[in-house]
Amino acid sequence: MTLSRLPAHSDDNNFLIEHAEYIFNSSIDGVCILDEKGCIRYMNHEFGRLFNVTFSSVYKMNIKKIVQSNFIDQVFKEKKNMACHLHFSGRIFNFKMNPVTHLSALMGYHITVGEEKSKAFSPKYSEQEKNPYPHVIGKNPKFIESLILAHKASKKNVNVLLRGESGTGKELIARQIHTSSLYKDGPFIAINCAAIPENLIESELFGHEEGAFTGANKQKKGHFEMAQGGTIFLDEIGDLPLLLQVKLLRVLQEKCIRRIGGQKEIPVDVRVIAATHQDLETMIKDKLFREDLYYRLNVIEVDLVPLRHRIDDLSELIDFYLEKMILKHGTQALDFHDQAREILEKYEWPGNIRELINTIERAVIMADGPLIEVDDLPRTISNQYELSNFNQRQNLFNFKSDGSLATLDAYTNEIIKHAVEVYGSFHAAGKILGINHKTVAAKYRKSSKGSLSVIGSQ
Repeated sequence: MTLSRLPAHSDDNNFLIEHAEYIFNSSIDGVCILDEKGCIRYMNHEFGRLFNVTFSSVYKMNIKKIVQSNFIDQVFKEKKNMACHLHFSGRIFNFKMNPVTHLSALMGYHITVGEEKSKAFSPKYSEQEKNPYPHVIGKNPKFIESLILAHKASKKNVNVLLRGESGTGKELIARQIHTSSLYKDGPFIAINCAAIPENLIESELFGHEEGAFTGANKQKKGHFEMAQGGTIFLDEIGDLPLLLQVKLLRVLQEKCIRRIGGQKEIPVDVRVIAATHQDLETMIKDKLFREDLYYRLNVIEVDLVPLRHRIDDLSELIDFYLEKMILKHGTQALDFHDQAREILEKYEWPGNIRELINTIERAVIMADGPLIEVDDLPRTISNQYELSNFNQRQNLFNFKSDGSLATLDAYTNEIIKHAVEVYGSFHAAGKILGINHKTVAAKYRKSSKGSLSVIGSQ
């Protein structure tokens, strides 16, 4: 792309051209220049780093193949300077896009992008208490409290117990604790205690020697050994059998393991994070979980709130996973229809984040056009929305305080009054209701004089 010439000083013009690439690459922001069709003609090193691309691989490629966002379509359509927060690969960017014109003709577009270092947070927190994990979406105050506690725990060599319903993101938070801890340079090993058969879980955790049991044809390291110098995440710890609870307690106390069939004690330096959706206190009373193990694991307890209590995060989560699924599947779906989005935002999400992700992925795959419609959502979700609306509409038939029905004339007048207020005129209301506008006017005036006073007043 040729740089514009300066009006007078050729030396300055030559200097700018010769040093342009150095100047752009010195910028702390990503810079990308598009032609009038939206194809990439230049980008600096920072832009390539942020989006994990090389200039040679994307030269003359349309920007929408890298960043699939309806924001870009909007800039192309309106041809004016615009900015947004863009979610891409689990990160949040400040994204600015400006059309470049000369003599009223569109020459191309200029993009600047920088990774956002912090996110919105509740005013009750000080500057030191923002979301410590910017890549984790959330501004709900209770959720932020949990993240702050998790971050503080990560800086100390203590065991952490994550609690919350299934699908609330316990493994995600465990990984965040690991990456900000003293063990961040070691491996992160996750094991679901509920997913492994009881006769195999000891071998999975602690390993075995060759010939230790039928089928043990060679020596095998367990997850604790594989996590040496790092973090082991024990998900669904409440499903660990009692016999294994005893052995895990010993590992936590002695900092060493013994493979099945082995005689040698093997020291392990491992950070332990456990998680559960179960009521461990009740399990302790019922003799299903060891109290001593509970206190070993529960040095720091972090509770993750369910998605239905994070309504203020829903819109941002929907946008984030929508962008992610569009990139994953390369579909033409760019956004949710307003009613489809309303359904998602009013649904209670018993399956939490996991259910939200699955729902959005399904919707992106099912959509036939640029907008995801209500019919693209699972029927279990849209039906619940329709049932909720239906239950609200039942109030129409219970005007009297004693629960009995009013007269047909009272209902007719109430419907007409509502139609006029909604549609703004007697003529429009009559057209919707299928009656003459003179009838509408007469009944509206009658209802306004108080003929409906019986409704809700007895």
